[in-house]
Amino acid sequence: MRKKFYLLVVGLLLVLFSYSFAQIPQVINYQGKLTKSSGAPLDTTIQMIFSIYADSNGSVLKWTETQGAVKVEKGIFNVLLGSSNPIPDTVFDGTVRYLGVQVGADPEITQRKAIVSVGYAYRSAVADSVVGGGGGKDDGDWTIAGENMYSAVSGKVGIGTSSPAAKLEVSSVMRLTPSDSPGPCDETTKGSLYFNGSGNRPCYCNGTDWVRMDGNTNCECFPDNCPPVDSTPVCNNSSTCQGYHLEATCINDTCGITSVDDDRACDALVMVNDCGPYLSIYCNGQVNQSAPTCPTSCVSDAECDPNARCDGTCQLRLPNGSPCDENSDCLSGSCVGGYCQ
Repeated sequence: MRKKFYLLVVGLLLVLFSYSFAQIPQVINYQGKLTKSSGAPLDTTIQMIFSIYADSNGSVLKWTETQGAVKVEKGIFNVLLGSSNPIPDTVFDGTVRYLGVQVGADPEITQRKAIVSVGYAYRSAVADSVVGGGGGKDDGDWTIAGENMYSAVSGKVGIGTSSPAAKLEVSSVMRLTPSDSPGPCDETTKGSLYFNGSGNRPCYCNGTDWVRMDGNTNCECFPDNCPPVDSTPVCNNSSTCQGYHLEATCINDTCGITSVDDDRACDALVMVNDCGPYLSIYCNGQVNQSAPTCPTSCVSDAECDPNARCDGTCQLRLPNGSPCDENSDCLSGSCVGGYCQ
């Protein structure tokens, strides 16, 4: 026994999924509700055939496709018309179109639905008001290739003038949107123009660099694009542990070199001061250092030079024959009868 299915149109708002100028996908979103003859909603997967006609009687077929496995849940299904057979833009020419649906082995449902005007968004690839508008196709004056459009005829283009004297002539004002990211400048972009927003000036690509229109220096200097410099740290003042390294910089939009404080080269091998009877002091190799100073007191001999001793302050040990109080006073380490021996 053949089953009968009933289609309730839930969403015959045939919404185009529209992208860019020359890339309008030829699909339409369609939603409907499928029930049994009893009115109970279906839960199944079933074949459906969708057709677009020029009339409600279905005598003039403009497009059709079969979708073999349409999923129906609680009677509701969603499909993309044109997903297996793209809908040509010529289907929509400004006149009313009708959608027919066949479910399973049943004949096509005879109550065909008129497609609302949004379906005619297919025509938006080229506005109807444009002379030669052809739904995104070449019109003899311009050629569309992917995302590009270019003139397919020889001669000149005039904007605001009917008698251009060059390949492109703009009468009055042509605006370049300010930008600080013009992209790469190389042989493939040589001759390109842009308006530098930060420098507030027009610039062009000479095949290597973006330069000012007068050819004077770079359009905008970026330190990362300047010639590399030797950035090895240098200790130029050992008495204060101060140093620097060089970096590329921009001066009046021209590459230059600047020095940056960097004390790393003033390391533990660099002596600042021998400090007399105290231990000598050295730099520490840190990026930022302060000038070290010699101590002025001590609490143990370990803080003094090997030839000195701590007695509140570091004092040099005495030679033989010098008066002494204890052995540590003497270089010889021997104090006998009050004299170093």
